[in-house]
Amino acid sequence: LLGKNIPASATIVFDIEIIDFHNPKDEPQIKIVVEVEGCERKLESSDFVRYHYNGSFADGSLFDSSYQRNKTYDTYVGFKRVIPGMELGLVGSCMGERRVIKLPPHLGYGEPGIEGRIPGSAVLIFSVHIVDFHNPKDDVEIKVESMPPSCLEDGVVVARKGNYLTYDYKLLLMDGTFIESSTDSTGDWGNYLGRGELIPGVERGLTGMCVGEIRRVVVPPHIGYGEQGRDSLNIPGSAVLVYTFHLHKIQESLPEGFTFVWSKEYSPQSKEEVFAAMDEDKDEQVSLPEMTSFILDQVERGHAHLLPGHAPEKVITDLFKTQDIDHDEALTIEEFRLKMPDALGEKVGDEL
Repeated sequence: LLGKNIPASATIVFDIEIIDFHNPKDEPQIKIVVEVEGCERKLESSDFVRYHYNGSFADGSLFDSSYQRNKTYDTYVGFKRVIPGMELGLVGSCMGERRVIKLPPHLGYGEPGIEGRIPGSAVLIFSVHIVDFHNPKDDVEIKVESMPPSCLEDGVVVARKGNYLTYDYKLLLMDGTFIESSTDSTGDWGNYLGRGELIPGVERGLTGMCVGEIRRVVVPPHIGYGEQGRDSLNIPGSAVLVYTFHLHKIQESLPEGFTFVWSKEYSPQSKEEVFAAMDEDKDEQVSLPEMTSFILDQVERGHAHLLPGHAPEKVITDLFKTQDIDHDEALTIEEFRLKMPDALGEKVGDEL
């Protein structure tokens, strides 16, 4: 107690260490440590943000860190989900930016503090790395990086619902973390548009592309992998995704249930005509190599179409086997069945 064991009229010397101080009128102090060049959008109130942080006291001692948990802190800004000073300190930041936010206690945890963790009336310092942010109202953000002159011609074909697209892609997180690319797979990568094979943001990003075009597509999580993310790809929950697409081919889909159709512009007159054209050696039988050669030639000429997204040789082999009734690896005119263009509404997958 004051005065205990202190002689009367004694001179007293205090050794004082100033831990911190503040004024009730203080606002957050912000220092940008790493600035982002070409920042096109800054964080606003009502955005959802993912960031890493180290929280320390004025003396430098650490009291909390998202890095130690190996997980970003994810929250909305502007809905009182974080302390008031962080709401103010995060607004206006850019993706990838690093900033230091110094908060007076009335914008932090106040006079009570947090028992066992943060003393009452403590000044807090947060070193923050903004990983990414988005708004629930965001759509995909598309930037065309390269486009051949043919894409500007009248009547150019562009990707639309129902098409089968062959393309290359690379997927990153907003901070540049590599996730995957089409070079990780074997063969041409492709998908149908409008059949639920792709996340909504990718569907929107690919729609309208022309062959040869390269575009960058930023996909917010509500039309990406959502709050859950995707563990198999190491995509965190609520992550903004950055795709780069290079479109190589656009193919029309076939009627449901078909693996081969004749084009609308070409009409074989009879099965005898087609059989004779396939029978290259004129032995009155058609072998698998002869059928393969004929169909690939018809596809090349634009007279017919095979099921996109499947190996042509495999599709033709399956057609051949369904027609080779006696399994002697040769088709006779009696076995051969021709699918005529005026009957394309039927599902008969084993006819040409």
